[in-house]
Amino acid sequence: MFRAILVGLIWLTSGSLWAQTDSLAPSTAKPVKVKKHTGRKAAIRSAILPGWGQLYNKKYWKLPIVYGGLGVTGYIIGFNLSRVNAYSSAYVLMNDDCASNDHEIGDVLAFDENAFLYDDSDLLEIKELYRRYLDISVIVGTLIYVLNIIDASVDGHLYEFDVSDDLSIWVQPNLSVHRQKPFAGLTLSLRL
Repeated sequence: MFRAILVGLIWLTSGSLWAQTDSLAPSTAKPVKVKKHTGRKAAIRSAILPGWGQLYNKKYWKLPIVYGGLGVTGYIIGFNLSRVNAYSSAYVLMNDDCASNDHEIGDVLAFDENAFLYDDSDLLEIKELYRRYLDISVIVGTLIYVLNIIDASVDGHLYEFDVSDDLSIWVQPNLSVHRQKPFAGLTLSLRL
């Protein structure tokens, strides 16, 4: 019994003998590189894939806004493009001298119940209207894409900006005397 207790005590105390290390010895561990968060990286990522810059900036809530805007404009572009193509095809069919084209025009413009009432000038006018809508929707889609890049860049530059509660400004009334005359004013104190 005594022998078991003695072996146990030696075993317990021997661990603390090996636990000490030289704290003054140079460290052999490699220094950890801290990756700098930049707005340029966020902008480039957002230009490559819309929304990637927002993910890089950890602004996850902006991702549905970016893809919602781009998705809606993409749908509108597709809709207007299909209408431009349909009215262009109907115009070509109407100016073709084949007798069976009335039925084909009805098939091309199946979405428009007034298709049989249009003449050449009406079809061209409607086509140009949808062409204008198409141009506007492409411009809006491009603006959303560019705003996505600008937003990622600005958020990337402001990523490490301090917005803690310690930032404060105080405005206090001040009464000072200059050449024996009192002057009223305001004192601004900024604490960073």
